Amino acid sequence: MVIKKNIQVGKNNFKLIYLVFLFYFCSVLNLNAKSNLEGTFTDIKILDKISSKNTLLKLKNGQLIKFKDLSIKSLKCKNSEFDDNPEITAYIKVRDLANQNNDEEDQNDFAEIDYGLTEYGVTFQGIDRDFSIYIPESYTHDSASAMMFVFHGFGGSNDFIMYTSNFNSVSERENFIVVYPQGSSFWGYPHWNVGGWTNTSSVDDIGFVDFLIELISQEYNLNQNKIYATGMSNGGFFSYLLACQLSQKIAAVASVTGSMTNETFNNCDPSKEVPVLQIHGTNDPIVTYEGNSAIGSIGIESVLSYWKSNNYCDEPETTELYDSNPDDSFYVHRVLFDNGVNGSKVDHYKVYGGEHVWFMEDDINSSELIWEFFSQYDLNGYIN
Repeated sequence: MVIKKNIQVGKNNFKLIYLVFLFYFCSVLNLNAKSNLEGTFTDIKILDKISSKNTLLKLKNGQLIKFKDLSIKSLKCKNSEFDDNPEITAYIKVRDLANQNNDEEDQNDFAEIDYGLTEYGVTFQGIDRDFSIYIPESYTHDSASAMMFVFHGFGGSNDFIMYTSNFNSVSERENFIVVYPQGSSFWGYPHWNVGGWTNTSSVDDIGFVDFLIELISQEYNLNQNKIYATGMSNGGFFSYLLACQLSQKIAAVASVTGSMTNETFNNCDPSKEVPVLQIHGTNDPIVTYEGNSAIGSIGIESVLSYWKSNNYCDEPETTELYDSNPDDSFYVHRVLFDNGVNGSKVDHYKVYGGEHVWFMEDDINSSELIWEFFSQYDLNGYIN
């Protein structure tokens, strides 16, 4: 049996000097069918020449993992038609995440474009993680694209927030990439580690998002100055945590029905101003507007006050939005803290009568407001 070893790496990837990829094995579902010659898994054995330690990795086709400072992706594996000397070909892509000086060929070697929604599995810090990416039809590798992370709520799923927010339609119209990560299990529920009710979690979700940025940057042409984060409930809490701890990469954040936990609030240390959008209902029974000690969340007015101070914004101005039904108790006020450093703002839509939902009403469309807000900013501030 002949095994072809196809490794795609940058020429300056020095780590391959002491990490040797010894062999591949391609697992095939049905070895007797010519129509089913493409394998589903690739086994990779890696020898560390310094420690003499062998590591065996089993990757599903399309799976990305982080191994030391390398990202390794199994692209595909395929068996030849069966004869006396069958041949197996395995393709993997290896990149050095710590090397900022990969050669030009490596930097421009983007993935084949999979338009629409694609689901991925990765292993990060020993935990299997999932995420989905939506690529609009207008995307090309020739032009750097903005990217938005969208985070689901506690116990939710990336599928649910994708359908609830309808950001894919906004992406098609406005030409940006959308990433829907899936939270890891905590008490049996998908979550984002934000302190408060999740304070016994040990999952490094900040590191996971940072890893995803690096990983996706290898596959698609991202505008590194236009990466945004939003989410609902626990996902909104996490967006604020990203603003506090990853502000050097996140240009702006938006929260719908989320807040900041006491841990996030007390330890927040952004490296710069961060434009913030908060959409919240006054009748939210879970993340209550005044704060909820049961889950460790602070009141929304305290959240706004913190970011007003961080961004050096003016005092707020309040305007009433159009009310499509004056006879009900549902209406919206916009509270805007303007003229912050580099044009940053703290923008708040206070939904009177609003509960714990992603608002997609006639009076307020959360998704449209979020993209309208994000599109005004990059990492350097307001875009003139």
